[in-house]
Amino acid sequence: MYQQQVKPLYNNALILTLKQQAAAFLLCFLLLDGGRILRVCLIAMLGFWLFAMLCLARSTKDSDPIGLWFLRWGFLPLLGLLVYFNDILHPLTHR
Repeated sequence: MYQQQVKPLYNNALILTLKQQAAAFLLCFLLLDGGRILRVCLIAMLGFWLFAMLCLARSTKDSDPIGLWFLRWGFLPLLGLLVYFNDILHPLTHR
């Protein structure tokens, strides 16, 4: 059976993003807001890993610079955007 291995560049990017996500999860877990930001963090993690699997599945022999940048730094902007939109939409949905 054919098994694809992760390239070293992608491997280093995945290790970096796992460290970022562990730190963000810990900080969001410790906030005393009733778990609202923690739920947003978990949604950001799920969305990030779904898109990361797509990037890894379509990677070829050449490394994709946009996909590599996303694997390294894509989680933090995604988390920031989701927190921003949650702050805007939360008063509209929870009256």
